[in-house]
Amino acid sequence: SVSKGVCLMSEPRREFSFLHFSDLHSYKDKGYDLTQALARLAGFVKDNADRWECDYVFLTGDIANQCNYTGTVQFIADLLEAVKMPKDDKQRIFWAVGNHDIKRGRKMRENIIHEIRADKDPRAFEKAMNDEESRTLLTHTGMTEYLKAYKDICGYDFPEDVVSGAHRFFELENLNLFVLNTCLTSC
Repeated sequence: SVSKGVCLMSEPRREFSFLHFSDLHSYKDKGYDLTQALARLAGFVKDNADRWECDYVFLTGDIANQCNYTGTVQFIADLLEAVKMPKDDKQRIFWAVGNHDIKRGRKMRENIIHEIRADKDPRAFEKAMNDEESRTLLTHTGMTEYLKAYKDICGYDFPEDVVSGAHRFFELENLNLFVLNTCLTSC
């Protein structure tokens, strides 16, 4: 959907428009094929291109399915072209990782997640993130394919401190944006 937002952080208020996609699960396998549905979505966006010009594009997770990016990068590139997102202005595309965008079945990572969930201390996640080995298992393990696809789609690498810190903050012209990595403790 295309929506209008208003920056509440500064005066004077500035309007901006954005396009939001979520849970596309762009993937084809036996018994699971969204090819036709996604082709129709891309066709609809292209057929109505004059309605979709926007300032920002937000991809809020589960763009792939089971960390399989076959066709996903090209599909998103086609959508971005349809909404007239300049190829040289990738800093206006934001993708929050979803649990289907990463590889989840890593036993050591799952053990840490189960420990966090079982711990009664509300700071269990912060304690795990302060331990270098646990933080690496939570933030890096399983995210390799996502980070490659992120560069292909958004046009830039995550800085190492951002991958390790999990969450991102962007101070933009029209808004301040927090991108939270909520799939760190999914398994």
